Amino acid sequence: MAQTILAGFGGSVTSASGIVAEEAVFEWSGTITANEIILPPAFGAVWTSTVLGAFRMTGSLTCKAFHGGAGNEGFPKIVDDISDPQADWSDTALVLLAFTGVSWTMTAVLTSVDMNRAHDGGFGITANFANTGAVSQVWSES
Repeated sequence: MAQTILAGFGGSVTSASGIVAEEAVFEWSGTITANEIILPPAFGAVWTSTVLGAFRMTGSLTCKAFHGGAGNEGFPKIVDDISDPQADWSDTALVLLAFTGVSWTMTAVLTSVDMNRAHDGGFGITANFANTGAVSQVWSES
């Protein structure tokens, strides 16, 4: 079977509640980690053992910032109104799509928002997230 390098311009992010405007995200990343539980040696053993604990997925959504028309259309929930971030940043459905047939779906919370203003005139926002439950993966080879 021929292999295909995974590349292209077809990826996207979908979120519920308008927490992130999908058209504003130009890059996303995700990391799956497991808690490492170290078991100390016992009964004369010299080496420790390691077992895996809970898993989680964290990542970031790198976004372009824009406004005009009716307001901060690029970030209606992240930046435009931060009066109640506990409600606005909590439990949103998030779908990370690498390309057709490869995606990760989860409920996530935003854990931080970084804003960057470069001297060349660019302004960007990175929203960091963490899952709040199970993550489902689709990896279709067809």
